[in-house]
Amino acid sequence: QTSSSSASLFTMNETFVVDQPLVPTIPVVSLVASSEFIGVCDDLILNGAGTTGSGGRAMIYNYSVMPGNDMTKVANVSEILEIANSHKNGIGKFRVDIPSDAMQKNGEMVFKLIATNFLGYSGVATVYVKKLHIPAPRISIQGANPYLTTRSSKLKLKASAEMPIMTCVDSSVANAKMSFIWYEDTGGFTGSLTDTSKNPRFLNLAADSLEASTSYQFRVVGFMTDTPNVNNSATVEVQVSQQDVVAQISGGSYQQFGRDTSFDLDASDSYDPDDSAGSFSYFWTCEATSSAADCSALTIPSDISILSVASSTLSTGEYTFTLMVVKGSRNDTAEVDIEIVAGAPPVISITALTQDKYNTDSDGGFLSLESSVTSTLTYTAVWSADGSDVSSLFVSGKGYASTVTGIDAIVGLSLLTMGETYTLVLTATDSEGESSYSTISVEINEPPESGEVSVTPGSGYALETFFHFTAEYWVDDDLPFTYIFGTTGVNEDGSLDEDSLSPFGGERDDAFYEDVTLSTGLNSTNYTVGCYVEVVDSYGAVGSATTSVRVRSRPLSVGELLNISETKASEAIESSDADAAKQILSATTEGMGSTTDETRRRTLLGSESSAEALRASVLANLWATYEITPITVSDVASLLSVLVGVVDTPSEVTYDVASGAHFFLQTILRASLGADIGISTSSTTYVGETLTYLLSTRWFNSSETRAFVNGKNATNVIDLVSAAQLYGAYDGVGYALNTGDIDMFSYRTEASTLLTDMTVSLSGGGSSNDKTAAYFNANVSDLITASGESSIMSTDLLDFKVVTLGSNIYASAITGSAGTPEATASRLDQTGDALTGQILFRSDLTLVEVSMQDSTEPMEIRS
Repeated sequence: QTSSSSASLFTMNETFVVDQPLVPTIPVVSLVASSEFIGVCDDLILNGAGTTGSGGRAMIYNYSVMPGNDMTKVANVSEILEIANSHKNGIGKFRVDIPSDAMQKNGEMVFKLIATNFLGYSGVATVYVKKLHIPAPRISIQGANPYLTTRSSKLKLKASAEMPIMTCVDSSVANAKMSFIWYEDTGGFTGSLTDTSKNPRFLNLAADSLEASTSYQFRVVGFMTDTPNVNNSATVEVQVSQQDVVAQISGGSYQQFGRDTSFDLDASDSYDPDDSAGSFSYFWTCEATSSAADCSALTIPSDISILSVASSTLSTGEYTFTLMVVKGSRNDTAEVDIEIVAGAPPVISITALTQDKYNTDSDGGFLSLESSVTSTLTYTAVWSADGSDVSSLFVSGKGYASTVTGIDAIVGLSLLTMGETYTLVLTATDSEGESSYSTISVEINEPPESGEVSVTPGSGYALETFFHFTAEYWVDDDLPFTYIFGTTGVNEDGSLDEDSLSPFGGERDDAFYEDVTLSTGLNSTNYTVGCYVEVVDSYGAVGSATTSVRVRSRPLSVGELLNISETKASEAIESSDADAAKQILSATTEGMGSTTDETRRRTLLGSESSAEALRASVLANLWATYEITPITVSDVASLLSVLVGVVDTPSEVTYDVASGAHFFLQTILRASLGADIGISTSSTTYVGETLTYLLSTRWFNSSETRAFVNGKNATNVIDLVSAAQLYGAYDGVGYALNTGDIDMFSYRTEASTLLTDMTVSLSGGGSSNDKTAAYFNANVSDLITASGESSIMSTDLLDFKVVTLGSNIYASAITGSAGTPEATASRLDQTGDALTGQILFRSDLTLVEVSMQDSTEPMEIRS
């Protein structure tokens, strides 16, 4: 209260009750055992980290155990669980480790986990475990059990496996080589289960391989290849649920028609995701939603997919047409709002979208809209957005606009707000001024949120300490989640560079990742290593979280590091653990460091030749790892991150290692294109870094004629990475590669663009180089020829690239001062013919190429 009553504000105390939510979040518990059958020397790990329904807050975990038969005693195990349940005043632990000696040999146990969220709602899950009396590998199948899927989805089952522990027995295994065989035990699946993936741990079945409303029992058996009696197995029940049928009315969610025009409402795009036997039945209704509207003159036939409405049947006004499609016991409905206007304006039909939701990075961040317009007169069509929070969202030339002309359009998804729904409007106006419009809605997905990632222990040693990653508390409606774990870059001030991500491998079905090997951190950042998780929902939206640990390296000679790396990498490769192999190889290259990098603690002692041998060893093991690595966006990035470490000290890279690294680059990029996955920003950066280091090796600094061939090989890599960047890109889209000595901008556009003057510049991709650009005048289209192509259509898409290399890969072949006889006699091409323009060959090289869409072969531009 102030001295003046007119300037005082008074209130009174009030109380209110916050009730439970109308649709409460219920925990869905995931309980994963490290193995269903536990080897005699192995501990048991129980992990409930994959439980959902936390509401973004900590949950209470309560474990219990029951004997699986009358002979099993569980008192010791119960005591361990009670201690875990009392953690943090009864909050409990989502993960519990049970020592081997606490479990009875040949004992059978049923573990139960109850998880309770902050609303007081609980979920429960159980798992059966048997303790063996003999050694056995640790085998489990990632993800929930039962595993829920649909007929139209691909099935990807991933087995996790570890070597048997033999410390409590007198015997041993000859080597680490493991084999895996998959079975389906119900007999319901009769297809092949062999060679479905590059990695035998994985079972990949194509969409439509399984039948809806059916359960399958898949089992994987893992055994020591040279000692098959040392084996174990894991099973998972795969439940294929029946999906709803989908009713669709083509043309858009809101459509206008002229009263003088007949029109069709087409439901023939309705579909059954399960593609089950039987046919659809169709039922239409008409509802007048404005005072002037009247449905009484419309006769609706029964069971037709296309409802035809004759001209003048409906009066002007607004209507809602409802469609019900029925197939067996399933049905679905769809609605369309129709407005009848006077006259006969153009008839618009917008092609239905293929997804319920879109991510801001779907298809490279773009969405293509297609439509048709029918009119007896000439017309113009314009796309716009109704009530959008983004003013310019349509791709227009090299930028964005609030409206675009034409019946088709491209939307910049990356500009849109997650969680918003956008109404896009196509308006067509004929030459007499009559117009109509139709709309379509685009819902932008929201990524998982509210979660975190934890890594234990908080510190350790490279190639020695096993770290454990866990993703917790993530919230999203679009389940199930998958997870990508990895490391981040670390800035000079010790903060994490969340734009620099190095994944360990592809997506995992488990919310945790055990026994991870991390590379050493830099001493300038107190050995900090950034760690991250990306949590992916069922639509592909990604939420992420980071944390950090400290990882040091033991003082080692090059020979000691070589022996450790060879032993550990070989064990991982022989057991088909590709991700573990990549972690070991990465830790090896990071352990080598660089003699020119004072921020890295280099404790290796040895000659340059021994360092060369170590890099050769890592490259050889990287090739072996590639053979068991699936080709996914994240797996490609993890492979390329190791390759950078192989060549990051050019003085220690032999000619053969440089050649092998280059061939590895080409192989990976061709595999990415062959798998139709494109390339991530991280992978693009790794390619640029690898090429930059290779340009400083003896592979390019040789005076041999071979240097010219190597120059061509370098441009081949540039062609491949450019094609990978532009994979799936739309007209007017470009991508940059600005790393080290490689500065490139790749741009896709219609051939018709060449009918006018066009410039493709490095600065168009964000490069600081504002001088290098390729200019194409309007006559260049007459000079382009393509192998096997008689002509290029104006609507064909062409890929352009402009590249500069910070190192002159031909410099070693140029001798003498510019203009001297010695320089003139220099071998400036593979034939040895003297050329003019030697001064240009002494500067940074610039490459300009044009190719057909998605081609890695440039076209010839005739002079």
